[in-house]
Amino acid sequence: MAVMNWMRGSLSKMIMWIILIAFLGTCFIWGMGEWGNTDNSRSQIILRVNGAEISRHAYTQAHSNLYRIKGPNLKDPKASRRFKQEVVDALIAEVLLTEVATTLGIQISTQDVSNYIARNRNFQDRAGNFSSDLFLGFLQRQAMSEKRFIADVREQLSRERTFSFFGDSALIGEEDLRWAYARINRQLKATYIDLNLDDISAKFKVNEKTVKTYYQRNKKALGTPAQVKTRHLLYTLAAEHTPEDEQAAKAFLTTIRERITKGELTFAKAAAEHSQDAASKSEGGELGWLKKGEVLPDFNVIFDLKKGEISQPVRTNYGLHLFLAEDIKKGIAATYKQARPKIVRILNQKRAIPELRRTQYRLSVSIKENDSLAEVAKKTGLKLKMLDWFGPESDLPGIESDQLFISRAETMEVGDISDPLPYQQGGFYYLQVTEERKGKFNKARWEEQQGILVQLAHRAKGEAVFQDFIDSLIEQAEIKYIVPLEML
Repeated sequence: MAVMNWMRGSLSKMIMWIILIAFLGTCFIWGMGEWGNTDNSRSQIILRVNGAEISRHAYTQAHSNLYRIKGPNLKDPKASRRFKQEVVDALIAEVLLTEVATTLGIQISTQDVSNYIARNRNFQDRAGNFSSDLFLGFLQRQAMSEKRFIADVREQLSRERTFSFFGDSALIGEEDLRWAYARINRQLKATYIDLNLDDISAKFKVNEKTVKTYYQRNKKALGTPAQVKTRHLLYTLAAEHTPEDEQAAKAFLTTIRERITKGELTFAKAAAEHSQDAASKSEGGELGWLKKGEVLPDFNVIFDLKKGEISQPVRTNYGLHLFLAEDIKKGIAATYKQARPKIVRILNQKRAIPELRRTQYRLSVSIKENDSLAEVAKKTGLKLKMLDWFGPESDLPGIESDQLFISRAETMEVGDISDPLPYQQGGFYYLQVTEERKGKFNKARWEEQQGILVQLAHRAKGEAVFQDFIDSLIEQAEIKYIVPLEML
């Protein structure tokens, strides 16, 4: 009974950690992969959860993905067994969370995924435009395919909506709102340790021959991409449109295309009159210069057009489009001298990942043995950094994902040490809140903040309700090991 209670407690913590990662929007996708059986062989099944089968393939994938985050010392028998249990817990959590989402009728559309990718600041350049370099660089650091990433984004959005369901339905009162007011109007002091992949990479020396080989194999991708000055005309489709609706839309756009081709009207005028893209309609559908590799995959058709050519109707997640290639700039290959710094960074980051994992493992072990990051820093030789008083609207110099950092700090009490907070450039923060300073009550601010106070109170109340719900799910779950943990 004691072992079963421990397992339930461990699994409960794993589920809440998964939800936290999703809700904070870290963009560190670590999904467990498809937990269903990959073939019909019974020998591949290692576990059943409420009748759902978890395969050895799914376990291996989950082991690899979770290892990237936690980095345990697998040569230590106790650490290895503990980590195996965490992997299994994560797989069980996936099944239970999927059951909850299905019961609630939560569905994530392709449009939801596209919006997440396009609007995520981690994948945007300084001008706020989607950058393929940042997106593909992220996938490379995570050793993940685009297909796998999209599947995991669906899971992440599903978890967030599942959690939000409980928050939105939770009953709150004035006491909850006052708690939320005190929470967001306090100032905090904190310490943190930053494990940065770039810092570790800088320790390595590059092999010139390897750099040149990489350049020769990836010359096209390292240069300036082709650009197309583009206009488009969008015809949106209802969420529950029929095949007949889509055919009618295609026929309409085909007619418009023929009229433009015959010179009866210009593309800009057609877009101004008929396009349903409010953002570009007034500009005659103008999208400006679009770079190859920096647009969503659905838009890549524009790079196959000749100057002045109009595409046939193109189906995307937004609806049906006509695209016009107004002008074209050909791509320019980078010289070796131009590409070398980027190649060196890519190659050294690959070499630095194992060192990052080893350092992270030493850090995680030390955190379990100590109550303060200051002590952890002394014992591990890592640099402890400090943040003076900050609040919800502060800018944090030196912190890449400052809003993630602040969002996590808001959920913590003084003395708490966070789980690893991953960020885009391939690293982790460990955060500890060391002091808090409560703000004075201000009636005007109280009234001004009502919207965010309600959201925060719902979220906090929802977390408690969700935790109770998850505990009951775990209590009732039928978990059967086909393969003993020791044999995984």
